[in-house]
Amino acid sequence: MIHLMWNLFTSASKMEEKQMKAIEELVATEKRYLTFLQQCATDIQNHLQFKQVPDLDLEGLFGNTDEVLHVSSNLLKSLEEAATGESDQVLLISNVFLAFKQELEDAYKEYCANYETTLLLETNYKKNETIWKEVTEAINVLGAHTGATTLTFFLVTPVQRIGKYPLLLKTILENTPQSDEGYTALEKATVTMQEVNHNINEFKRLKEVAMKYSRQENLSIRDTISRINKHSIAKKASRLSQVFKHETGILPKIKDKDYDDSVKLFCIIEKNVSALKKNTENYITNMERFQILRPYHYVTDLVDERASVCYQKFNEIFHQLIIPEFKRRLESIVYEPLCALTSLFSGPQQLVR
Repeated sequence: MIHLMWNLFTSASKMEEKQMKAIEELVATEKRYLTFLQQCATDIQNHLQFKQVPDLDLEGLFGNTDEVLHVSSNLLKSLEEAATGESDQVLLISNVFLAFKQELEDAYKEYCANYETTLLLETNYKKNETIWKEVTEAINVLGAHTGATTLTFFLVTPVQRIGKYPLLLKTILENTPQSDEGYTALEKATVTMQEVNHNINEFKRLKEVAMKYSRQENLSIRDTISRINKHSIAKKASRLSQVFKHETGILPKIKDKDYDDSVKLFCIIEKNVSALKKNTENYITNMERFQILRPYHYVTDLVDERASVCYQKFNEIFHQLIIPEFKRRLESIVYEPLCALTSLFSGPQQLVR
């Protein structure tokens, strides 16, 4: 009996020790990650900005690193406050991740979605001797402390870090007894971080699809023909065959309610935006016709001469100043954005079809 109790005590002690190490790893790795991020977002970026290298797109190269840095800095501060070593620290750490769910998702989905573009930009800059010399110089200054030899070393860290949160929390969960007051919250936090990663990957996938169709719209006839090969023909034939089988009832249609609802909402938005654009266009045209009439030239039959002069002056100001300014603002604030918005509908339209 004593031997059994001793084994249970030893097992619980080992679990508690592993839990403490997992929590320490979470905080320590977040601190190291934040240091790398600060070097990337601050030191390297400031060095290149100070050098004013021509044709260097810093915003495109570093993306929203500043936003990721801000979220990570606040997250680390909250984790350090939660990791007290007290009996309720698991609950406090879990609540931190639950509270930061939306901020993490918003910051990282934008960064991860643009990561491939960032790598392409870096590859292009490697071909430019002037730009890459400055980039290498900035990296070498920090390389002595970090061991970094390429810019990718820094740029990839946010992509890697967001994927580690579920794993780190899962390790803590595996070494937390179900009797712990924070166990349920930790389970929820682990699932939440998995959902965050899923949403980020889904956002990235949808953006890639949209960019793919957007690029196809800009292809010339020659480029379109050059892209035709056995694989593309087989792929399109397979899609056409599936559509034919579904429409003729040979195969049952697979219904996705969420997708169908999204398509329905998109069609409603597209229809209403197009109608608003057309109505605005008609309104501007009618305004131009009204302005051409110049009624202030023909006001002569009012009884009071003074009233006639005032009315004529008002109409003159209204037609020469107020209407042109209103028309200009209507075009710049309403009509032009509507035109830009309707031009973006073509990509999703092809995807829906």
